[in-house]
Amino acid sequence: MILSEMVKFFCVATLVFVFQQVSCAQRISDSLGFRSPVDIPMLLSGNFGEFRSNHFHTGIDIKTNGKTGFPVYAIADGWVRRVRTQPFGYGKVLYLDHFTGHTSVYAHLSSYNDSITNFLHLAQKVLKRNEVDISPNKHRIPVLKGDLIGFTGNTGSSGGPHLHFEVRTSDTEKPLNPLLLGFKVRDDVLPSINGVLVEHFTDSVRGKVNSTKRYYAKGSAAKRTIGSVVELSDSCGISVHALDYLTGSGNSCGVYKINLLIDEKLHYSIQLDSLDFSVGRYINAHKNYEVFKKEKSSFHRCFRMPNNKLEIYNSELNGLVSFKDNKTHTVVIKVWDAAMNLSVLTFKAKVTQSKKASLSSAHSFVRFDEANSIEHEGCSFKIPPFRLTNDELISIEKVKSPSYSSRNSFYKIGDELIPLQNSCILSIKLDSLGDLDSTKLFVSRYNPENGRYYPKGGEYKDGWVRTRVKEFGIYTINYDDNEPIVKLKGEAKSIRGNGMIYISITDDNSGIASYNLLVNGEFIPLYYNYKSALLEGKLEKELLLEDVLKYHIEVSDGRGNTMITEGAF
Repeated sequence: MILSEMVKFFCVATLVFVFQQVSCAQRISDSLGFRSPVDIPMLLSGNFGEFRSNHFHTGIDIKTNGKTGFPVYAIADGWVRRVRTQPFGYGKVLYLDHFTGHTSVYAHLSSYNDSITNFLHLAQKVLKRNEVDISPNKHRIPVLKGDLIGFTGNTGSSGGPHLHFEVRTSDTEKPLNPLLLGFKVRDDVLPSINGVLVEHFTDSVRGKVNSTKRYYAKGSAAKRTIGSVVELSDSCGISVHALDYLTGSGNSCGVYKINLLIDEKLHYSIQLDSLDFSVGRYINAHKNYEVFKKEKSSFHRCFRMPNNKLEIYNSELNGLVSFKDNKTHTVVIKVWDAAMNLSVLTFKAKVTQSKKASLSSAHSFVRFDEANSIEHEGCSFKIPPFRLTNDELISIEKVKSPSYSSRNSFYKIGDELIPLQNSCILSIKLDSLGDLDSTKLFVSRYNPENGRYYPKGGEYKDGWVRTRVKEFGIYTINYDDNEPIVKLKGEAKSIRGNGMIYISITDDNSGIASYNLLVNGEFIPLYYNYKSALLEGKLEKELLLEDVLKYHIEVSDGRGNTMITEGAF
């Protein structure tokens, strides 16, 4: 009786604490006074916490009508903290610090304002590097709320023109959910609950999934149900397929909060107020990785896998279902978006069977919290502790080469539908060195679906090429002794007319590693647009006044092969 009263008290106290937190967060967001980073309507194509490959989305993606060049503004007074330009990732990105203790991030920009551009180009020329990540002295480049700081674009790994926008805490750099900070994004659409997936575990391997079964939801958006009794086992977990949609935008987004209740008791809870980059890859332990890889479906696990370091859970409960009875239980899943629109799924569930599995002798039994080494003739794969989300069965097998011209054997390592949380050491034995230059050897991951190779680097030593990889799949050794292909685009008249210079660069083997342009001996900052395979730069007016412009282009690939192109215009 005393224990029961303690449980009731704890539940009531927890609910009061949660409501206090929500109320406090609302007051804080109202007092921040942030303005929108754009003057166009804030229609979103992506939101905070939605699933991406190997990470949660850490900001919001603001639509720009499929165009680039819209002005971007500082959301509050502050100063430039960091400027970075890179071909992949965030592309051209700007970080501002604010007096509120927040850092705002503006990514995939096409360009910066004049003062930031001048600072960036000066740094690039001094460092003689195109890809830079620089932090000015505090207050060197001050900004006021509403100042123009740049223009929207499509740089980096962007899939189309938009502004990726984040707000972080300045001291920890943890990204916060922008939709909780007072930005005006209309959302009166309920989250969509499409169904559940029951994952049955073996009783011999910690967290090893033996089988799954999917159930589809029906009914209104607010009140969903499942037409049949959901079959549980004596060791299983429930995942829910949930998405959100915002007013005026047809894009599917992520949800904010999920509660799982069984027989009216809170069994598990997830809430996406903030994230942590250092453990971002553990999204692969949170989502059903196999289903996401196969069909991009967002199934949130309402239970914790053994190796899951995410801090998005509000309950100490692990969420696993381990009923030993044959009673019918009532399961309720509540899903909220950041605007606190609520959808509810209710269904009946019952333990109907015990799921067991035997270990295959062809696989190595790998414990997630121990160091493991899997060996095969000609191939070695070393897995440090805590690289897997749970115990797994892993094997290495030699597979048929996709073409007769392949230089080396191919090895299938593990199952690509099993995630790795960090890098492992892969070593492959070279079939024959012969007269090859060992510095030109590297490991590649082969994708049989598209026939492409993805370079993973590596070093040759004593007949083996070793590198680090973060995913299972098919690997081999490749060789690259060919220089990149480099070609200056456009006519001299056009270049002299607007100062814009474009250089086509391609390397289909080990990939582009570095690139530089000198004009009359002066370093010219370039941006590498990998999607169009172009280097883009602009010549200053003073340089264009010179009678002859002699250029020197130098491009190197991942194995140090270098192409130098020279000429004049």
